[in-house]
Amino acid sequence: MILSPVAPTVAPKIGTIHDPLEMYKSDMYTIAVNLAGLPAISLPVAKDSQGMPIGLQLIGKAFDEQAVFDGALSLEKAVNYTK
Repeated sequence: MILSPVAPTVAPKIGTIHDPLEMYKSDMYTIAVNLAGLPAISLPVAKDSQGMPIGLQLIGKAFDEQAVFDGALSLEKAVNYTK
């Protein structure tokens, strides 16, 4: 299991980014995982100083989705993230 950020920054506020390349860059940590066909799940784990969510993704071995789900549930319980 690999734990990785979902994006290099927190989510931008709606309407603040108009450049398609900038929007594409926010996916840089998920693209390789998707192209490799690996199971992954992202979940919020904290908030920044402005209240925007910070996400992490769990990446598992090919065809081992259940381990990813189980790991996500454990992480969710451990960080106790609330809205």
